[in-house]
Amino acid sequence: MESAFTLSTVIEEEDWDPIFVLQWHCFKDSPQISVFHPGGHDPAEREANIFGLKIGVFGGPVERAYAKLSDAQTGNITSFISCRVWRGPLGIIDGEYATPPPPVELPRVKDENEREFLEWYWTSAGKAMRETKEMQVPHVYIQVLCTDPTWQGHGAASRLLQWIFDFAMKEHLGSCVLQCSPKNKTFYERFGFKSMGTRTFIDEKLFPGRIGPTAVVMVKHM
Repeated sequence: MESAFTLSTVIEEEDWDPIFVLQWHCFKDSPQISVFHPGGHDPAEREANIFGLKIGVFGGPVERAYAKLSDAQTGNITSFISCRVWRGPLGIIDGEYATPPPPVELPRVKDENEREFLEWYWTSAGKAMRETKEMQVPHVYIQVLCTDPTWQGHGAASRLLQWIFDFAMKEHLGSCVLQCSPKNKTFYERFGFKSMGTRTFIDEKLFPGRIGPTAVVMVKHM
């Protein structure tokens, strides 16, 4: 049976805009998307947001593994996955990336109180994730998996997950790790991921009454 999708690991320059729009439509209600890409695909913010996507999701000082799926008939991008790859014998704490990154800064968030809380939250969440046991061995961290809502249920996410599982096995990486919202936990369990616990960040002294987004840490051993 002919596949409905074409898989490619090459992101062309003309792909960035549709990939950003796809991500925004998939996750526009996610706190992370609204914080790191304020204004969404509003023309005034679009260029800055696409630049942020290139660096934050597909670039940065880490090795990446990513792929896109396109509609075999139209060529339109239907879904993509982007992952961080850690190969060292001690995973994330090994070698060049052992030094913790600087605190998160969000200068595009205009409200000072909101900016302080969000910077604290994302810095705390990143530190906790780096210290997770499953991150201390060679692994793949699935940062984003996104499918056009009109293509959900057609096997796009399954194909991309199988692609990254095959990549991890071929490269002798011990596990695939991700964070997801509680509502998506069951979806990933269907692919063999196990929950390692749920995280919510609260600091009543610094930010009384404020609670950061809840995330489920999941792992699939290869």
